[in-house]
Amino acid sequence: MRRLVALLLIATSAWMLYLIVWRHQGFGDVGLVEMFRREYNNPEFAFPAIAALLGALGGAIAMVGGVGGAAIAMIGGVIAAGFAMYVGGEVWNGSWRLWENQTVLSIALLSLAGVTALLGRG
Repeated sequence: MRRLVALLLIATSAWMLYLIVWRHQGFGDVGLVEMFRREYNNPEFAFPAIAALLGALGGAIAMVGGVGGAAIAMIGGVIAAGFAMYVGGEVWNGSWRLWENQTVLSIALLSLAGVTALLGRG
């Protein structure tokens, strides 16, 4: 069960990173590393992107049975959810397309990291 939740954590983090890249640049000729180099001082890009990367890394570590994976993912979730709430992100924007709402994805990332940590204890 822990591996399934860790896989969901990785998928949520990857989707969040995809949405962040798509909103800021799109998928054109510029590579991902070049985009990070250009957008690193933009907090609306940097904080969620770092949080998504930490979530994916933590999920991968938790999936193979590493002890600190859930903690790393939880740090990413706290960064993402905290920043989304700090800038006034809406949890409900009037649409049922919750998978495109960055605040909801941040809260889901934090929740999945917590469940991964709880399941990893057993």
